[in-house]
Amino acid sequence: MKQTIAAQNYVAGSYNNSAYFTYGGNVYGNTLIASGSSNGVFGYGVSVAGHLRATVGYNDLSQAAFGGTRSAACIGGPEGVSPYAPPSPQAEVYDPNTSTGSDLASAFMPETLAFLICKVLIGYINSYLD
Repeated sequence: MKQTIAAQNYVAGSYNNSAYFTYGGNVYGNTLIASGSSNGVFGYGVSVAGHLRATVGYNDLSQAAFGGTRSAACIGGPEGVSPYAPPSPQAEVYDPNTSTGSDLASAFMPETLAFLICKVLIGYINSYLD
């Protein structure tokens, strides 16, 4: 699964227009479990981009494995070519430029987010064991 819980439009694309931002809402109490085998890996756990004033916390991602690489079909071609390259697979990630006013759990990592759906399964990491 490329993306499990996504708060809004920048997860799938890069259309930078605040008129399309969503706002408000809570994401609580979710549990992700993945075996780490070739059919049990997530690209990203929870991502927030293009969504204002979200409250996200108390999600258990400790039993999930994360992995993938950029698809050659993604805008800009293979890994490292495009400025829209998605960040490394990880549990909780947000874009501080498009998620203002949000109350996020302390484990969230700031990244420039766009096209997270461009990740495809190749290998995996378990971010809680690295």
